[in-house]
Amino acid sequence: MFKTVAQFSELPPETPVHVVMEGIDLVLLRVGDEVALFESRCPHQGAMLHESAVNDGHIVCRAHGWAFDGVSGRCRHKPAVSLRAIPVRVTEGAVLADEDAVRALVLERRAGSATSADAAAARDEPAPMAIDDLPGPKGLPVIGNAHQIDPERLHVVMEDWQRRHGSFFKFKIMGQTAIAVAKPHLIRMVLRERPHNFRRIDTIEAVFEEMGAQGLFSVEGGVWKRQRKVVAQALNARQIRAFFPKLQEITGRLMRRWDRAAEQGGPVDVQADLMRYTVDVTSNLSFNYDMNTIEKEGDVIQQRLEYVFPMISRRVNSAFPYWRYFKLRRDRELDEALRELKVTIDDIIGLSRERLRRDGAESGPRNVIEAMLLIRDEQGALSNEDIFGNVFSLLIAGEDTTANTMVWILHFLSRRPDVFARLRQEADEVLGDNDILPDIETAGRLVYHDAVINEALRLKPVASVWPMGACADVVMDGVAVPAGTPVFLLTRVPTLLDPDGAPALEFDPERWLAKDRHAAHFDNVMVPFGAGPRLCPGRSLALLEIRAVMSMIARRLDLVPDPDGPPVGERFAFTLIPTHVRLIFSGRKAAAPVRADHEETV
Repeated sequence: MFKTVAQFSELPPETPVHVVMEGIDLVLLRVGDEVALFESRCPHQGAMLHESAVNDGHIVCRAHGWAFDGVSGRCRHKPAVSLRAIPVRVTEGAVLADEDAVRALVLERRAGSATSADAAAARDEPAPMAIDDLPGPKGLPVIGNAHQIDPERLHVVMEDWQRRHGSFFKFKIMGQTAIAVAKPHLIRMVLRERPHNFRRIDTIEAVFEEMGAQGLFSVEGGVWKRQRKVVAQALNARQIRAFFPKLQEITGRLMRRWDRAAEQGGPVDVQADLMRYTVDVTSNLSFNYDMNTIEKEGDVIQQRLEYVFPMISRRVNSAFPYWRYFKLRRDRELDEALRELKVTIDDIIGLSRERLRRDGAESGPRNVIEAMLLIRDEQGALSNEDIFGNVFSLLIAGEDTTANTMVWILHFLSRRPDVFARLRQEADEVLGDNDILPDIETAGRLVYHDAVINEALRLKPVASVWPMGACADVVMDGVAVPAGTPVFLLTRVPTLLDPDGAPALEFDPERWLAKDRHAAHFDNVMVPFGAGPRLCPGRSLALLEIRAVMSMIARRLDLVPDPDGPPVGERFAFTLIPTHVRLIFSGRKAAAPVRADHEETV
């Protein structure tokens, strides 16, 4: 039986169109006079292909660049891999899809799910073991292991437990049993099987709701799907290309700020400066609002944002929600920061409302806020609270993750002059006489820059611990995991081992240029931007920001660690935040590269 899914005349050429049938996400694509319908999950790591771009008749996954023929579905570089196709036909101008084929796909996915308890029984496999039978650290009565967990050292505690108890273990917090996994295939499985089998841990949504800041970062289910579509459109390749001149302008502001620092010769808090940079980029692209925190001194929004994310992480990972009964000084400071942020964000929303009133809704949205203001559903317009939550989510997610990754890169470069010299050589060759990326195509030629970025993300991933939860009864490697069980993904553990299991702790970008099994191994086990349906929508923007800043530094400045600064450290607050990274900039010199006395390791 065939069902109408679109009108042929209304299909934009070579543009992915999202179709949902029987709860399955599909991507519809018109190439010339031909139409094809595929399952929207990339077979690599499950990213949604309807959020991707089409290039030369191929739909290109936004996660890792796998390209699939828009008619046959065959992978360009891996001919043995193809997208799952759903038969379609065009009748009297209508595009019809085979409903029976979609239902067969649904049954196949359920039967073949590695996490289905029913599927395991149907295959006559041994009864799964209980999670209580897993190894794990010893705890105390009632509180379990709660006393052993410091929220700001969560990654250290978890990784230590992994070394002692293996890559699949249990622990207990206030009577609730949780599990932690560091096996790459289980990490990928959890991320791919969202939202039907796994979701973010429940406390994330609860904490954001208490703060009045529910947005794309924290919501689940149908609400997430609706909001994701708006945000993904605002961060797609076309929007980023149109935004590029503004990115150049903001990068120029940072360049001038650091040129002045080089003239003064004192240590620079690069983390604070880079957070200013990422706030300015996010606010300009997503809200068409120029905060220009780089050129402002004193009280700026960035100072509020950098306080919020660590407090959210502390509450999410707290064994007891004490703040609901009494508030410490840091909780009162959080409340004050949220109030001030709401005033700023409400002003931004007000400007967007005024633009729509002035120009008319038919002019269409120019940014995320305007798109949300135009959304209508069964309950009417999105509330100011919904819009505030998404603006808030974009600001904190776009600020901390990208800025901290750049800080880690600069930390490694300051201690590896040989790597910095190679980076500079490439920047000179690719940028020519430009100090700032002249166009997006040039960014794609910075191959060694990408190797440096990948190596920093391998050693210091954006999120080294992912707090998730099972939302259905599942089986993981022969272990029955009941619905409601917290599942912590230790994503950094497998990235610190080479394919043979030997430690890979040295900062060595060369490993990404070898194109051998080692590079393939690390590419397969790394998930710095997530995987599956909830792959970070800002991935492309983040990588472009990092390339722009690193190439600018290579062209303009020399850098060394502050010899009088405290030791560099790290703390966990959703992201792996560097601490005490102080660098001294100077104007570029033509000095010969000198190998560091010791290798920089994690």
